[in-house]
This record gives sequence, C-alpha cells and structure tokens, in this order.
Amino acid sequence: MKGKRIIFLGFLAILQLSTFYATAQNLEQVRKDIDTLCSPTMFGRGYLKGGDSLAAEYIAYRFKQLTCKPYHESFFQSFSFPINTIIEAKAKTDEQNLQLGREYILNSLSASHKGKYTLLTLPKNLLEDEAKKQWLLTQNLHKTALVFDKNTFNAIAQSNQKDLNQKIRQAPVWVELQPQKLTASVSTLQIPQTTLEVLQNTWDTTAKNIHIQVQTQLKKHTARNVIAYIEGSLQPDSFIVFTAHYDHLGGIGKEVYFPGANDNAAGIAMLFQLADYYRQNPPPYSVLFIAFAGEEAGLIGSKYYTENPFFPLARIKLLLNLDLIGTGDEGMMVVNGAIFPKEYTQLVEINNAKKLLPTIQKRGTAANSDHYFFSAKGVKAFFWYTLGGIKAYHDIDDKPETLPLTKFKEIYQLLIDFAAL
Repeated sequence: MKGKRIIFLGFLAILQLSTFYATAQNLEQVRKDIDTLCSPTMFGRGYLKGGDSLAAEYIAYRFKQLTCKPYHESFFQSFSFPINTIIEAKAKTDEQNLQLGREYILNSLSASHKGKYTLLTLPKNLLEDEAKKQWLLTQNLHKTALVFDKNTFNAIAQSNQKDLNQKIRQAPVWVELQPQKLTASVSTLQIPQTTLEVLQNTWDTTAKNIHIQVQTQLKKHTARNVIAYIEGSLQPDSFIVFTAHYDHLGGIGKEVYFPGANDNAAGIAMLFQLADYYRQNPPPYSVLFIAFAGEEAGLIGSKYYTENPFFPLARIKLLLNLDLIGTGDEGMMVVNGAIFPKEYTQLVEINNAKKLLPTIQKRGTAANSDHYFFSAKGVKAFFWYTLGGIKAYHDIDDKPETLPLTKFKEIYQLLIDFAAL
C-alpha cells in the first residue's frame, strides 16, 4: 500500500489539481475529474494494477479539497469479497489473431487454459436432431473449443438432458458468438471453462483450431467505500445522502481496460459538484456523500454499508443515487419513481417549471444500482439515470472523449432543487 500511495501522490502532482475548486457551472473541472478517473493509471477502476484503490484515494483527496469531512476518523470503509481477475488473455485461430476488446473479450467467469483446441460448432437444432445429439455424446471433448450462440447454449442448459449438459461441460474452452456488441462484466465466481465472447461478424467460420493463453485468478479483494459529509446548520442529525459507485470493470490482461466514463465516473464527478455547492451554501440538514466500491460485482459496497451504517438509516430523509448520468438527450429515468408518486410528481413539476430535461420517466423497484439495499430497508431512495445519446456500455468505448454530458448541468440543478423540498 505504501508504494501505491507514493505512485498516487506523484500522479496528483502531475495533474496539478491542488488549486482547482468546482463551481456550479464548472464543466472544465467535471471533465478533469472524469478524465482522471478514466485514465490508464486507474486501469478501469477495477482489480488489476491497484486501479480501484487509486480511485478511492483520488476521491478522498477531492472530498478533502472541497472541505468535506470524514464522518469518522477516515474517509474509508473497508470490506472484502472474492473476485475473478483475468491476468492474461491471448487468442488466435490458425489464420487470425483475435483483437482483445474489439473482436473478443473473456467472460468474467473464465478459468485459466493454455494450448491448441479443435473448434466444434454446436448446431442450432441440436436438441431436435437426435442423430447429431448422439454423435456429440460419443465425442471426446477434452481438447475441444465449442462454438455456439447464446440462444443455443441457453436452450441446452435449460433442458432436462443432463447427459448433453455434462458432455458440453467436458470442453475446456467455449466460444460464444455475440451478434451485436461485446458487453463485459465482473464476477465473484469462476467456472472450469475459459469462455471467449466473440463478435459474430468478425469470427472466421472456416477456422479449424484456436490457440489461447489465458490466466485468471479467483482471489480475495479488499475495497473501500469513500464517505464524506457536510454538517447541517439546523438539523445535523438528519441527512440528505447522495451516492454513486466509482468502481468499474477494470481490465483484461495487461493492456485492455474499460474506462467507464458514463458508468460511473460522471456520477462521481457530480458528487464533487454537489459537495462544492453545499460547501458554499450550508445546508439545514447534513449532507452525506458515498462513493461505493463493488457495485459492478453485485452491489457489494452498498449492501455492506446498509449492514454497517455510520448512523441509523432512519436518519436519512432522502437518498439520491446517480449512475449513467452522462447523456440525457431523451431525458431521465427515475427508479422507485412509481413507488413514491408524490415525490416523483414534485420532481416533474420542478423540471417542467424550469424546462430542464425533455422528459422524466418512472419505474418501480429494481435491484440495478446502489439505491436498492437502502430502499429495501425502508429508506426513501431513488436512482437517476439518463436516457438517449451514446450507446457505449460495459465496453472499451465508454470513454471521456465521447461522453457528451448533454444534460449534466440540468441534472445538477434538479438535484439541488429536489433535495431542498
């Protein structure tokens, strides 16, 4: 940790951020924060190269710079969980080197495998063709890479044909063809197979063999929520809470990483903007900011906080969780808006009066971001995300230079006005 901290301090010196303070309209500072969080140094804010740890240090640094205080002695709340890391990934057919990130990614459940494997494509009608099924059951698949589309695999997996399922799992390598885009994830588990997710229009259907070199490790990882607050002037024991996760998918191998600009560097940048506002405009209630780790691995950081809160959750008047807020061409979605119609109506009225967003839509309960475990424990919690604009998500194209921040200022204004009700 000492070595990482020295690297981090040097990183800050290079960035020369010590004199910057965000203002209400300071999109330049917002861009600086997003660029920093998405930089190669932080390597996707994941589990290789200390990426999420460097991001946590940076976030604490920015909160301190904005004169926020730690609620306890430190800005950090530590917790641990297992994570499957992909340390090395190389793949090629006999005629084609596959480009990691563009043509294929590794499924996050993958195990380590190395060698040459014979390609065998599973027919889409395998379940209906008894002759093909019986032929497959007689094959030795221990040096085979099975090629399939997701629908075919799911149909087999969900069938009652245990012999066929067991046979497929003999193959050490799976090649899953993706029809539209590559969408990465992270996992707290590992299965025996190495699964390559390959973009279908780049796959050579005439290939006979595939050569792979994949090294993965399922390990225990310690991460940190970053928590800061500004004390209220009238009712300091009541809290408005703003949350956003800072972790992302990290990287695959030594060079390819997922920047995570919209998901969710933009949300963290908004926390800094709000901190600067409340620094200059002391709130009647205390304001708590939580930058969660472990969201991509299954909302782990927010679940941990709700089980180990810094104060009783009943003291939270309102929680607003921000994720994917870098667009807004088609407005915004409010998760739990249908659960709290009065508050949703108030939000829409503010928006209509100030003509901020094209539309604000609502939906019910969803376990799709860090608001979920708070609302499950009775906290009035909402999750805001923007609609329209760029389609980059969980891929290498979710990067700062193409993130438009279309309605960032408008969402900022909505947050302040709504939290003041």
